[in-house]
Amino acid sequence: MHTFRRCMVQNPTATLFDGSTDSISWSPSLGVFPNVDLMLETNSRWLRMWAFWSMLQPRPPDASNPDRAHNIGLSGPAGPETRGQNPEQHFNRIRQQIEFIRTHPNPQISSLRIILTAIEFPWWTNGQNWGTGLAGSRSFAFPDDLSPTSPWAEWIGWLFRNFSRQGALRVDAIEIVNEPNAQCRPQASTRGNAACWTSQMFSSALAQRAAKSRDLGMAETAMPALMGPGTADIFKPERPDLQSDYSTFTNNLISQLVAARFTAPPSFVWTHHNYNDVEYDLGIGSTAPSGAADECPPLNRASHAQGLLTYRWSGGPYGDIAAPYVFITEGGCRRKADWMMRWSLSSTNPQNSTQVDAKQGDLVGRNLARMQNEEDGKGIGMVSTYTFNAATGSPQNDSAIRNAVSGTTPGRKREPAYTRWTQAPSHPNLYD
Repeated sequence: MHTFRRCMVQNPTATLFDGSTDSISWSPSLGVFPNVDLMLETNSRWLRMWAFWSMLQPRPPDASNPDRAHNIGLSGPAGPETRGQNPEQHFNRIRQQIEFIRTHPNPQISSLRIILTAIEFPWWTNGQNWGTGLAGSRSFAFPDDLSPTSPWAEWIGWLFRNFSRQGALRVDAIEIVNEPNAQCRPQASTRGNAACWTSQMFSSALAQRAAKSRDLGMAETAMPALMGPGTADIFKPERPDLQSDYSTFTNNLISQLVAARFTAPPSFVWTHHNYNDVEYDLGIGSTAPSGAADECPPLNRASHAQGLLTYRWSGGPYGDIAAPYVFITEGGCRRKADWMMRWSLSSTNPQNSTQVDAKQGDLVGRNLARMQNEEDGKGIGMVSTYTFNAATGSPQNDSAIRNAVSGTTPGRKREPAYTRWTQAPSHPNLYD
């Protein structure tokens, strides 16, 4: 048995829009902060939030300015991918969230470990990789240039420059990409593939982190950790041109990194997502329902992904190539129709169903137990749940441990999932 880190993952609305009920500072009434209470009551010691490059830099940098990233987060003309907002609005919400945590009077809140995940790409960066007939948002098309001096690399460098120093804006890790095998486009083309481009991201991000540590006069070991790739645990995708199987992608990415002679330091942590593991109880002694075996073999995918890294990945948090670690930075049991159908559950309102509550709690508890044992859970250093409060009308991504907020009233705790999450191990530190 081992102790892992537990992370709450915010809904992206927490840094995208004012008044989000998934903001750490959301309050139903003056002086009351129920999301802070949730962090305290559940003893969740890590928090993951989002930074959208598409919104923070919707126009190219000014090449005549020596600081080519100078216009990130500054007011300017909004591109179609910015949802009508100025960059400074999104930047301010990120800063406000972090400052609220770091200046909080309760030391258990002010010492929270923060993961800042970079997501989406501005349209001016991906003209070649966008192509024609490509499904999905252009904001997820890989940039044409991912070299160490590319605008994408400078964006990652900008995150390190702004969120590395001790104080009110310090974060503990920067995750450089989210689900490149599921969200990002294209998965394969004549110009390359998702694993190739993600490999370039790893190398360029590590170079930028080293450069910014020199610029800031900080030891590299004192900088926020790097994390990635945040792989989605997809198996046998229906559209291989749009999504990649997690194991194929992981093998291809590792092969690319080995070919590039990339050596990960202990401050670079491999990340993965595990929704399917939770929803179908995948692993040793699986209770996966009949008929789901073809699309969800009982193999625990997080454990399998960790095994694929053995003797091929030297990253953190312990830097042991013989016993690599994986952090699960997103996961949970979503309240969606296909999951309920497989388990013979039916509900006209899955977000407020005691029957679904009971099954969600059972599966959350079983997965947490798996991740703590030394069979399925070997090398798993973090588990996560997405999100604080359910988003009204969005069961497809709803794995929250509380129901949606109604007016100014916090959502009802989803028992027994809430208690299962609260009772699990909770480790606060990154490297020990």
